[in-house]
Amino acid sequence: MHVPPSEIADILDLPGMNTLLGLAEVCERGLPVESLHRLAQAMSSNEQAFLDCFFSRSTLRRRHQGGKLTPDESDRVVRLASTWLMARDTFGDEAKAHRFLHQEHALLGGRRPFDLARASGPGAKAVEQVLGRLRYGTAA
Repeated sequence: MHVPPSEIADILDLPGMNTLLGLAEVCERGLPVESLHRLAQAMSSNEQAFLDCFFSRSTLRRRHQGGKLTPDESDRVVRLASTWLMARDTFGDEAKAHRFLHQEHALLGGRRPFDLARASGPGAKAVEQVLGRLRYGTAA
């Protein structure tokens, strides 16, 4: 299952980013802090709680002052945006996608998909595999 780069760019408010190479380049430079806020608004009814999962408030203030996220932080935001879009597409409903991402899942060792996708690339891949299994009816 693949999320088109243009959909990731759209949710992060990155006009004109329609290739993976383009997303990679903007991540290397650092996403605008506003992209994190856009993702928080899309994924959560509590934007501050979402932001607290990424940064301490003092770190977020520093990012606002600089206007950009670091490359590693940018990668995490893009990875989580992709996972969110995949979940939303799989379930066809934002509430169901949110529920899936925030509930512990047996196929993920009892961990929450949101936490795995946020933490690492391999964690995000594990979540994507579960979403693929759910989408195509092979999940236990």
